[in-house]
Amino acid sequence: MKKVTLSTYNKLWKMPFKIYSIDNLKLMVPLNPWDVLVFFICIILMAILGKILFFIKIPFIFKYGIFPLAITKIVDNVKLDGKKTYKYFYDMARFLILPKKYEHFKAFKQDNLKCFDETFLIRRKSNIKYIDSKNPHEIFMKNLNVIKNK
Repeated sequence: MKKVTLSTYNKLWKMPFKIYSIDNLKLMVPLNPWDVLVFFICIILMAILGKILFFIKIPFIFKYGIFPLAITKIVDNVKLDGKKTYKYFYDMARFLILPKKYEHFKAFKQDNLKCFDETFLIRRKSNIKYIDSKNPHEIFMKNLNVIKNK
């Protein structure tokens, strides 16, 4: 492990986080904790698939060594949409679960409020057709006398 002098704290965030030793045992290769986590998740998935698909006989070395290591390397190196694969799938799942309505880049829930159609023309008044009379925006617009258009 080489020593690095940090002049500012910003450089600290650019340094890769690695595990060099566990207690007094020095590792031959520094390990990334995320890679270790993905490796163990792959081992658990292989064990579950081995119980479900009991008729497929895969050698022990392949099942608990080579396949999880290959999947870990693929997850670490391949980027989908410019992101790590686990971050990409996390964002996709989050997108599918959360509501699809956004306003100012924040999700909101549209319960019973009805929207209205607006067509604005340059330097002309617009036709505003309201769908719901209980809409607070419509009441506000009526109070401002905006709906006067022929």
